Amino acid sequence: MILRVFSNKKILTIGFFCITLALAISIYLGLHVSELARSEMVKSFALVRANEVQGVVSHHFDPDHLGKPIVGDDYAKLKHHLEEDASDSDLAELRIWDADGTTIMFSTDPTEIGHRAAVTPERRHTMHGNEPHLSFVDVDSKDSRSRFNRLLEVHLPLSVDGERVGIYELYLRTDRIETPFRRLTAIMIVVTTAIVGSMLFIGVAALSLARRNEELTALSAKLGREADTDGVTGLFNHRHFHAWLDGQLERGRRYGEELSLLMLDIDRFKDVNDSHGHKLGDMALIELAAAIRRVFRSIDYAARYGGDEFVVALPATGAEAAIAAAERLRQEVATIELQDMVSGEHIGMTISCGVADFPAGADDRDGLIGKADAALLDAKRRGRDQVIYHKPSRTA
Repeated sequence: MILRVFSNKKILTIGFFCITLALAISIYLGLHVSELARSEMVKSFALVRANEVQGVVSHHFDPDHLGKPIVGDDYAKLKHHLEEDASDSDLAELRIWDADGTTIMFSTDPTEIGHRAAVTPERRHTMHGNEPHLSFVDVDSKDSRSRFNRLLEVHLPLSVDGERVGIYELYLRTDRIETPFRRLTAIMIVVTTAIVGSMLFIGVAALSLARRNEELTALSAKLGREADTDGVTGLFNHRHFHAWLDGQLERGRRYGEELSLLMLDIDRFKDVNDSHGHKLGDMALIELAAAIRRVFRSIDYAARYGGDEFVVALPATGAEAAIAAAERLRQEVATIELQDMVSGEHIGMTISCGVADFPAGADDRDGLIGKADAALLDAKRRGRDQVIYHKPSRTA
């Protein structure tokens, strides 16, 4: 069953297409889910680090200083604690804006302290809400001095005793979190490519195997036909006839069916070969085989027995019907006219035929062939071009 499936090119092609499509969909979904997971993990990481920084600032930031930019020792102290206590935060930059989001009160870059700017949509979003606002920033397009390619911008409301006093603006590195995901994605791509490549190779190999199997099957069938058929007439040969007849006689014994056998040859065939050559002799054999195909049924069996001798077996047919069929063949052959291509002479054909039947005349293969052969010899002795049947004796 499995071999039949693997030898069917249509099934292999459909299966190969379905597997490839399923793998492609899996790759797409896998990469999409990986990207979502990466984004969410980076955001979670950012919020955790932002809370760390907020804790450090809240611990070391004197609320009295919130209304004015922090400079001097206070700035150095806070910056030192940020570097020491939030060293794992991947903090790239921190700004603290006033409640209006227009003036920088603290920055990890001292040159930015006191800087005023228009309120950005991100800061406006934070000022009007209680939730943090996050967005990814491609630094190369905003700050050519930065050594980081991609940052996560985090905006957090800064409150003291429930009162909004400012806004945190943090820029956190994402490379430590994103890099493992990129590596994982690269591994997924490599592994999936290897799987797809393997499936392509297996599919091509399987299709090639199926094609080769079809060729071998066709060749085997051709060799089988050539082994069972006669090369000149295309009818079955002597070996195949004996195997077939054994099976038919066994069936006849089991189900009580009759079978008749005709044995026939071309009259004076040796003279045709000697006088006109073997090429015309082969043409005579071919014409006789064609006449047999025209006269007999598709269920009847014909074979070249040897030389110019042929056998025709008629399953489920008694002697009377077999004699009538043999007579039709004799008349059909009598209409055939061969022409010697060298001399231009036209040569007619006749056949002699012996008929035997099973089980009335003989009950086994050798007996049936012997009876038909004896009747054929009798037809030759009586002058040829006739059908002879030896009626079985009734003696017990």
